[in-house]
Amino acid sequence: MKKIDLFIIDPDPTFRTRLADIVENTNDLSVVFNAAGKQHAEITAQLEEASPDVLLMGINQSDSAEMDIFEEVRKKIPRLPIIILPLHSREGAKIALKTLKKGAVEYINKTSSETG
Repeated sequence: MKKIDLFIIDPDPTFRTRLADIVENTNDLSVVFNAAGKQHAEITAQLEEASPDVLLMGINQSDSAEMDIFEEVRKKIPRLPIIILPLHSREGAKIALKTLKKGAVEYINKTSSETG
């Protein structure tokens, strides 16, 4: 069975590392790239080159580089499934709803103990 290739974007380097470690310890998943969302063009180019099966995207604020990247990816690669990883907060709920309306397929809340 082919592994599902994941591309991870999250502003928190500790969270990205921990998530990548968890994914790599599964039989059916692999991480093809792990990045922060600071430089839009570079991240988008790497995303297009890696051609992952799923994008896991942490978005902690509505007015962030990650939200800009989300919107850019929706336009450039509309068929790519995106799972949003917002913080478990009122702002996170707003982000989850906004991104679901714009094409995210799912969201998974990050709790404070996970973002550590």
